[in-house]
Amino acid sequence: MNIQLPKNPEYNNAFHGTLRLDDDGDYAVIVIYNGGNVVSHFGYVTKSNLESWINLYTGFLKWDPKNSEQMTKFTIPDTVSYFQKDYDVEYRFVHNKKLFVVNKHHSGGWFIDFSEISMDEANVMKALDIYEGLREKLK
Repeated sequence: MNIQLPKNPEYNNAFHGTLRLDDDGDYAVIVIYNGGNVVSHFGYVTKSNLESWINLYTGFLKWDPKNSEQMTKFTIPDTVSYFQKDYDVEYRFVHNKKLFVVNKHHSGGWFIDFSEISMDEANVMKALDIYEGLREKLK
């Protein structure tokens, strides 16, 4: 799965995220690439937390903001990945677009900050479809 991850604050140019499934099927994670280099990741998914990610994406798609000031914010605890950094998630309405924004607390390089990444509705729909497919693939 390739998804577009618009950059903050402009939310126009994008990096690409690819869902990578562990060879043994124990987990999947969206890996962020800059050129050919892995620079960050999010959404470390196992069988035990898959439904919570599916619910987040579904909730975002149902979210109906009335103005640009409205946002929904919460934290996804990360108890399964090696680094165990919680994800702060926001549903934002920016430039008349809904954005699913994930903040990983300043991960990334010196010149480009990959700590805040986002997906628009079309890419959240892609992610939801792929995550639902993981129900059959994760052990």
